[in-house]
Amino acid sequence: MPRSKKQETIKFASMPEARDVPQIVDKKPTYTMGEYVPYGRDNKFPDYLSALNINSPLMSAITRTMKDFVFGNGVEFSNDVLVKLVGNNKRNLNLLVKNLVADKVLYDAFAIKLTYNRNGEIAKISHVDIRDLRLNLEGDTVYFSKYWGQGSRQDVIEYKAYEYFTFGEDGYECIVYDKGDARGVYAIPSYVGALRAIETSIEIQKFHFASIQNNLAAASIININDADSYTEEEKQQVEKKIKENFCGASNGSQVMVAFNSTADNQVTISRLQDDTYDQKYQSLNESTTKAIFTAFRMQSILCGFLSENIGFNSQEYAESFAVYQQTVISPIQDHIKDAFDSIFGEGSLTFNEFKLNLPQQNSTPVAE
Repeated sequence: MPRSKKQETIKFASMPEARDVPQIVDKKPTYTMGEYVPYGRDNKFPDYLSALNINSPLMSAITRTMKDFVFGNGVEFSNDVLVKLVGNNKRNLNLLVKNLVADKVLYDAFAIKLTYNRNGEIAKISHVDIRDLRLNLEGDTVYFSKYWGQGSRQDVIEYKAYEYFTFGEDGYECIVYDKGDARGVYAIPSYVGALRAIETSIEIQKFHFASIQNNLAAASIININDADSYTEEEKQQVEKKIKENFCGASNGSQVMVAFNSTADNQVTISRLQDDTYDQKYQSLNESTTKAIFTAFRMQSILCGFLSENIGFNSQEYAESFAVYQQTVISPIQDHIKDAFDSIFGEGSLTFNEFKLNLPQQNSTPVAE
């Protein structure tokens, strides 16, 4: 039967100089059994990565492209146990592997829960979201909760890691937590150096959205002269009307209304910000985009970014894909296959290769 939920409070193990990005542990800290290592400073680093992926159109496009390439044209399985688990519904296994690929791409780790029957045979295999798991320093215990970082409500369930699991003695369930060659307690994604660039790309989107909401994109002063002819109440009404008509609801502070005691009745507008902001943001956007693609080791053409002058180039796409297949896609596939091999035996899972059906110039590539 599944392990019961721990009744005692599970404590946090201190992590030396823990920051937003999980640090490699060089020296074993003093702690007692039953403690887990926080995943980042606030114990929510994977949630932070997930939020970036949701809010950054570029990051989302890159990770989605990576998942498509890695999953290819589906998977095949040869192990009798896997065949029995999946039955006639191959879609179940495909969905499982898709989830593992998604976690590997985003967190550089993935997890599988194995459930055994009374005879010690694997009766169920399921994906576990990396965001719901924490590890102790030794890596022999995995902690599951849907409520990390939500005050005292943890609802933590403790499992043995697959490598340390003994059927019967440790219950009927265990978790395969695969973090590849990571030296620390948790895996650190290879794109971690571009996190600030990804945040910047999100802020650029916010800037453009605010510019649309605010018709006066740059902060301005509207000078209304002959102020002596207005009462205080009239001044307030005029200012309110101007901000309602020229500004978005959340950007009223972008415009300042000034009443001047001059005889001139002409209304003038003075800019407080540089009118070259659009060009500056364009330059920043280009450098940020390049940094993000570099961190993911992906050529922009693979993600649909085409040259304005050349358009789609079949040869360039094919060459870029071949390099990416060898340096990024195949290693991720091998990582997942190795995990299945360790559980079910060698050759239990294979990926059907993603084959390109390259079209003519100036069109979009498609998969077979």
